[in-house]
Amino acid sequence: MTGWRRFPAARAFTGFTGLCPAGYSSGDKTSRGHITKAGPETVRTALTEAAWYVHLVTHGKTPAEAVTAIARELAGLTWAEMTS
Repeated sequence: MTGWRRFPAARAFTGFTGLCPAGYSSGDKTSRGHITKAGPETVRTALTEAAWYVHLVTHGKTPAEAVTAIARELAGLTWAEMTS
């Protein structure tokens, strides 16, 4: 499969990006660990950069400044992904 169809649900995509906690289980006990960081770093970075939008706005940047900053970062990340 290619494209988005290879992920039947959002949970599968978050697992692919590595933006989900590691799971540990032994018998009846289950615990969650750190973010796995599996999968492509560029996708994880782009999603993390986009998440900073709210932080930038609540810390003094105007929405226009925040959007421009995120767009610039995503443009660079997109270029890096497409040329690597």
